[in-house]
Amino acid sequence: MSDNSIIDLTGKESIVCKLIEAIEHACGWVVNHDTPDRIALRTYIEDIQNSAYSPLEKAALISNAKATIKGYKNQLSIVGKASELISEDANPEQVEEDWLTQFMDKARFVSDEEIQLIWSKLLAAEFNEHNSVPKSLLFTLEKMSKEDALNFVDICRVSVRIDRKYFPIIIESRFRNNDYRPYNITFDSLKQLEAIGLISSAIDNMADYATSEEDLFGNDQAIAHYFEHKYMFPVGLHEIAVGKVLFTKDGDALCKAIECSEHDSLWEDFLYPWFEEKSNQANINA
Repeated sequence: MSDNSIIDLTGKESIVCKLIEAIEHACGWVVNHDTPDRIALRTYIEDIQNSAYSPLEKAALISNAKATIKGYKNQLSIVGKASELISEDANPEQVEEDWLTQFMDKARFVSDEEIQLIWSKLLAAEFNEHNSVPKSLLFTLEKMSKEDALNFVDICRVSVRIDRKYFPIIIESRFRNNDYRPYNITFDSLKQLEAIGLISSAIDNMADYATSEEDLFGNDQAIAHYFEHKYMFPVGLHEIAVGKVLFTKDGDALCKAIECSEHDSLWEDFLYPWFEEKSNQANINA
């Protein structure tokens, strides 16, 4: 990408232009072929400095201008990263204007690069699959700190996918033995993620959470996927125990959007034995 370009259009001119047009139509956001810093220095702030305003008025206007430029740069970074992730067959024009307006308004305040990457993946996910990112998740992310984001990634790294839904597998006996501490999962981190609305926790309850028939989407044989590993449950099993934590709708959408790596030996030491135990119990109770 050259110094004078805002968003790299190489190889994706058509779809990225559609992305930008959709955002502009929704909330008036414009991409100029110059950098925000240069625009600020050469035009807006210079005009204020050369005006007849009083020193106090100039200071207030310049302060506001700098905040505006900073917000624009944050938005620009997120949109630029999202443009690299959007698929060629996406339909940006189908994304609701209200969703885009809310997204861009909140994106102004996201300056941390790692958090920006999460926002960019969510923007791309919504363009790639309309209604895949709930609007409520935007308000949840607004409350999320960098520590919360890291804690959430840790939860995703112990999660399995059953059909199209993700389930964090927190096994109570192992959790109480502090076996999850090497994975940076603690009681406090779970409670914080629950407080901001990304998970539901049943650590203090007797029963485990379980999937429903709706979760299994009517499949005769459910399959749990952990990266390249998979476990095939008995045919006709209508309910699967999934431990002490569930993703909320917002949490599931966020888990699908971000990327993380698997834990070495987690499958062999935790997940496979857990699913074997629960499958054997289901067969005994059948």
